[in-house]
Amino acid sequence: MKMKLLMTLAMVMALGNVCHASVISPKGAGQIGYSSTVLCSSLSLHQKPDHNSATVQTLGFGDSIIVMETENGWAHCTLGDAEESPKGWVDEDYIAIDPSWYKTAESTSVYAWNDTEAPKVALLDAGTILPILKDDGEWIVVGLRGASGWIHNPDRSTEDSGNASAGVYLQDSADSTDSYQSSDEGIITDQEAAPNAFPVYETDGAPAVYIFQVAGNTYEDYSGKTYLERDGGFYCITEDKMYWQ
Repeated sequence: MKMKLLMTLAMVMALGNVCHASVISPKGAGQIGYSSTVLCSSLSLHQKPDHNSATVQTLGFGDSIIVMETENGWAHCTLGDAEESPKGWVDEDYIAIDPSWYKTAESTSVYAWNDTEAPKVALLDAGTILPILKDDGEWIVVGLRGASGWIHNPDRSTEDSGNASAGVYLQDSADSTDSYQSSDEGIITDQEAAPNAFPVYETDGAPAVYIFQVAGNTYEDYSGKTYLERDGGFYCITEDKMYWQ
């Protein structure tokens, strides 16, 4: 009887010590701008919003910047809040502006899409913190080094997804009427604002969905849906639909 009681107490203590992954909320606008993070392995900070402009500094994955404004697919930012901090422009496609963050509580698998049978693209250590690109509750898309992946968290539900922001869109400081367009797929950037993206269509005459390559034959659109090259087209895993160029 004593042994059974000790085992019961041990189980209760173990359950009480279970660690849960956590979502860290966005910081919101600061005095200068929005705290943002670099999503790729190497990103040039240019003097002007032009890829041919001189490079002020090269940034790496996870580096923090403060975005003050955006203009035609570029983000004007500073590397600190001091007056002498380096300033310049970065390609907006490769940063997350004021995102929520996902912190792992244990060794965590990252999948190519939202299915635990999908290929694993990474294995994260406990305590790893990554920016959230999309939050569906039980499934979260996080930014990896130059790519993205899906984390399964069965403790969360779709109701929880409203508690995490996947970042903010800043209104362009210039005329922004054609910087973003809306369709049935949500908010997407046009080709001028996202030169690496290209349009695909569900059927003839349907609104264009702009997708871009993230890793191998895996693509995403600007609402976070995942696509795979298949049968000469692009299969949207998230929607179970085919799209075509």
